[in-house]
Amino acid sequence: MRWKSERVFVDTAEYMESLIAECDAAVESICMEFYIFEPDAVGQRVVDSLARAAQRGVCARLLVDGFGSAEWVYSQAKELSGKGVEVKIFHPLPLLFFFGPLANSFFSLLWLPYILKINSRNHRKLCIIDKRIVYSGSQNIVLPHKNRTSGNGFWRETGVRVEGMAIAELEIAHERTWARSWGFTQKIQLPRLIHRNPNTVSSGLVRINDPKKKRKALW
Repeated sequence: MRWKSERVFVDTAEYMESLIAECDAAVESICMEFYIFEPDAVGQRVVDSLARAAQRGVCARLLVDGFGSAEWVYSQAKELSGKGVEVKIFHPLPLLFFFGPLANSFFSLLWLPYILKINSRNHRKLCIIDKRIVYSGSQNIVLPHKNRTSGNGFWRETGVRVEGMAIAELEIAHERTWARSWGFTQKIQLPRLIHRNPNTVSSGLVRINDPKKKRKALW
């Protein structure tokens, strides 16, 4: 099996422009899942695009990691949830249940189980549009690292845009993580410590490594 179409991005600005444009053109659904979602100029453009999509009747979802996107969760998550976008947080930081948008859940002591999951993080960077287009790669929702250098040279993010039947495997992976995450509309929701993931037929185009057993197999 091969992808129906493939495009590789090595320019962050180009990647984000393409992603936002296709979110603005979505007619059915947008499912976003990012480790880092910053409340900067890029993050605001994505937030605005999701809000516009929800206004025109598109099912718009945003799942962020509770640690990698802690600043955004604190400053914007609840507001975006009020605009019709479904927002969930993967393993929120316990501190946010005391100070921040999750504070109204304090008396239910929902923060306690998240102490056990404080180092369990979701590093996925994924956007599924209308169940037929996927954006993925190393790029988070954050301003480009212009002129930033690493030990071997200039910093570069790589992103891909693909279409094809194997997108169904990514949808299943997203749904699993979505079900495990905290949502504003589900106040009595505890994180499960044990998760059973059903076996799925693999196309060979997608590698899902969220269960520890799969990570070891891929090494």
